[in-house]
Amino acid sequence: MQETKNSSWYSTVAGALFAFGGVMALFQWLIFRFMSFSGHVQMLIWVASYAVLAFALLTKRRDIFLPVGFALAGIACLFHMSFTNVLLLLGNWGMAFLAVVFVTDYLPQLREQVKKFWFIPPAVVALATVLSNGSIGFVGFLGLLATCATCATCAGMFLAAMWVAYPEGLPQQTVSASAETGSTTTTPAPEVYCGLVKHILLLLFTCGIWLYIWIYRVTGYTNNVQGEENRNPTNKLLLCLFVPFYVIYWMYKTAQRLDKMAAAKNIPSDLSTLCLILAIFVPIIPPILMQDKLNAIVAPTAAPAAYAAPAAPVAPAPAPAAPASVSEAADDLLKLKELLDSGAITEPKVGYVGAYPYAEVVSGYTAFFLGIQSIVPEATMEVQYTNSWYDQAKEAETANALMANGCVIIGQHADSTGAPSAVQAEHDKGKEVYSVGYNIDMLSVAPDAALTSSQNVWYVLYQDILEKFLAGEEIPSDFACGYAEGAQTISPLGPACAEGTQEAVDAAWAGLKDGTLNIFDTSKFTVDGKTIDSYEVNFSIIDFTTGDVVFEGPTVDVIE
Repeated sequence: MQETKNSSWYSTVAGALFAFGGVMALFQWLIFRFMSFSGHVQMLIWVASYAVLAFALLTKRRDIFLPVGFALAGIACLFHMSFTNVLLLLGNWGMAFLAVVFVTDYLPQLREQVKKFWFIPPAVVALATVLSNGSIGFVGFLGLLATCATCATCAGMFLAAMWVAYPEGLPQQTVSASAETGSTTTTPAPEVYCGLVKHILLLLFTCGIWLYIWIYRVTGYTNNVQGEENRNPTNKLLLCLFVPFYVIYWMYKTAQRLDKMAAAKNIPSDLSTLCLILAIFVPIIPPILMQDKLNAIVAPTAAPAAYAAPAAPVAPAPAPAAPASVSEAADDLLKLKELLDSGAITEPKVGYVGAYPYAEVVSGYTAFFLGIQSIVPEATMEVQYTNSWYDQAKEAETANALMANGCVIIGQHADSTGAPSAVQAEHDKGKEVYSVGYNIDMLSVAPDAALTSSQNVWYVLYQDILEKFLAGEEIPSDFACGYAEGAQTISPLGPACAEGTQEAVDAAWAGLKDGTLNIFDTSKFTVDGKTIDSYEVNFSIIDFTTGDVVFEGPTVDVIE
């Protein structure tokens, strides 16, 4: 991940706050000479942890220093196991885990999942800070000193967590791109939308006022759930204010409604039980989790681009046709070679956003990768799935994860403009990344980063159906056409394509048409390190969403 100007201040301010906290801790250590030996060791570890964290954040070191600093802070909490120290221990070790995931190479597979919960460790530290400040045994100047040190640490935790998880800056959720025009528009979010950082700060520093405003707003918004009775926001607010523990019940029931609202938008959610447990033991966390889910529900997304059929059937272009994945690869591999030859990149790695681990997707990205390796043999490819045919936000997240892992060209078999839009955003920041799209021309949303897109030519299917219908012939239920019939094509090449790309694409089309170019030539690749000359495939039809066999097909050796 690369840091941007918008996010660099996170680490700078966090480093300054930890430096201030360290100086305050050192000052306290020097004043309280009557401490036991274990107390001196604890203060030494605290000061050391502050020093390590301040150094790492001020110098913007995204390496082992960060997890070590937070781990030391957690160790310091072990010397006196009060309730607040247990919370501090969990918060600091949670920060250490967050840092291990994002700034080391030990757990890169967890980054996208952990990123959603970046705020939990600092929120736990914040809760411990509030509780400890209410029970500090010092008065006057010493009490003020201790309060300043803990508050500085708390604020530094939030900024450090943001910088660790989002070095490119927090995502903006109120901006959506039009899939058809490519225009970017800012859509006002509903009143219930609130940026997560703003929400957390309001929860922490308004002495509970914001919590009750939020309860009133969310009660009204969740009346939109079908099949649920309307709740009076005023009544619920009064019950939460004056009935002991009612707020726990409100959190549970409202989380259930959010789960239903998320399910209606195909957003995975299972908050209710988790929020019930957390509302009892760590009450600051459920409002944060619920607001994060609310933001996902109300954030606007672009609708799928509609297919615009030609006014009348048009004869296929005279140019030879080919499976789109091969033409994409011809385009992609030349760009990859150009980047290597120019020194813009040193590792030829491409990424692929797949919808499902499904035969159509797997065969597509396999052809894509084999074409790339035919010109850049050392190239590697990473594939990640969204488990959805169309999810603009998830496809963008997946593309960002692949780029963060070093992929310089992102292909896709998923239906939205999410991935190309994310690539264009990184390209605008000066990163050498490019996109190969699917289904629609992506130049409208990625004018500088899009290379081309594979496309189905639907009028070939429509023309065949209409001609058979008019002739009184049977219309086949299985329609499988390819390059020979002109049923596949690619969109116009983007301006970022390497010199000679069009000629390479034309040669690939011609080779496929005359049979001199075979995509899955088993003599040119291995499976599990072995060359294969026989491979049986069962042609049963399986519902990939359930795994049920809906048609028993034959088993055939597919290698000629």
